[in-house]
Amino acid sequence: MAHLLSSDSDTTPIAADDDEVLSSSSGEDDGDGDSSAPDDFELDAAVGEARAYNWGRKTVLRAGRGQSWEKPATGDEVSIETAEIAADEEDEPALEATTFTLGERFPDGVRKGIETMKAGERARLTLRGGATYLVELVNFREVRSLAGGRVVKTTLATSASGGVPRPPWEVVLAVRLSLADGGACVAERDDWTVRLGDKAARPRGLEVAARAMRLGERARVKIDAEYGFGAAGDAALGVPPGAALVAEVTLLRWRRIVHLSRRHP
Repeated sequence: MAHLLSSDSDTTPIAADDDEVLSSSSGEDDGDGDSSAPDDFELDAAVGEARAYNWGRKTVLRAGRGQSWEKPATGDEVSIETAEIAADEEDEPALEATTFTLGERFPDGVRKGIETMKAGERARLTLRGGATYLVELVNFREVRSLAGGRVVKTTLATSASGGVPRPPWEVVLAVRLSLADGGACVAERDDWTVRLGDKAARPRGLEVAARAMRLGERARVKIDAEYGFGAAGDAALGVPPGAALVAEVTLLRWRRIVHLSRRHP
């Protein structure tokens, strides 16, 4: 049966293997969450350094901010200032500001070059063939398509802690849930608790999005009807049948659920 948990409710039992029991502990992140740093990432180039890639060459003109792995990926929303320049041009031209989905504009080499940049970084991108672009990555928002595109998460604000919860932990979210068609708010709570991995959670899109969020992250989540309240809707909340949803979500904290073996050596 679908249900929503509140932050002060008792932990709802979930199925466990015969040789396991569950214990839980609550509180803020203490470093036990998965790190947001990937196993392999490129270290930042120094200002003035030219680095060769298969698409061309990047020369860093101004360092960016953030961690070395905090760089945009194809599909993210990026804001840049840019101009195409002559390869030997020394004077800095006027730059044109634009915001777009990375991968939908500019030559592929520019996309790949932007993917090596951090927010605030300015660089000269020289593509194979000689075309050269002066690019400043003003900012970007991480956009992740989840559940086959039925849930789309756009990061609005990140947190330096970077920890990521793991199933079957419980997460506590601040949620403002609205109808995608018309934007009417149907629910707003700062104690929306979800068990990660609970396929009966409604709307399921919040559980899917939470698994991809970092502690302290705020995100806009678009949820299609299948991962919302389905064909039935939710009359109590005022959600019509088959309605798509939009949620603004902040991952506030989590409760770790640890599997303990009953077996003894």
